[in-house]
Amino acid sequence: MDFNLYNRYPFRFHLILTAVFWLCGSHTIGAETSKIAEQPSVLKALADWFECIECVDGELQQVLAYGKDVKPLLLEARRSGPTPAVREQYRRHLGTAYRQLSEYAKAHGLDAQLPDKQAYISMYMQSIESRYQGRAAAALEKLSASSATETPASPGRLRLIP
Repeated sequence: MDFNLYNRYPFRFHLILTAVFWLCGSHTIGAETSKIAEQPSVLKALADWFECIECVDGELQQVLAYGKDVKPLLLEARRSGPTPAVREQYRRHLGTAYRQLSEYAKAHGLDAQLPDKQAYISMYMQSIESRYQGRAAAALEKLSASSATETPASPGRLRLIP
């Protein structure tokens, strides 16, 4: 099942992400970064990266193209996972999917094998949170690796570990 919130609700997704990053993250991301968080292309790149299934269409490269400007947004995603609004959209989607699955299971005599609704939603929500945090960490790692190769360290900052 390909569930991409951006493709399903593009305007609402931009509005929600912008509002959440602006309201909840403004104390941590600063004024200059909040400008980049308002750009639809940045939000689309982040949504594509967090939501991709196979991630073979250059989603990470789209995020990395914004360089250090997206770092605070990625740090927040690594720390907190999806925004509360995205979590709620997933919960609604998973509730609908569970209802459809339970109807199918009852019709085919498989309802004894189905977990309860809360366990089903909780299992997938943990997976979604892990995916967001892992992808944010991967993007941050690539950003720091690319900035390390662009800016050589001064000899005074090197620290040798025995």
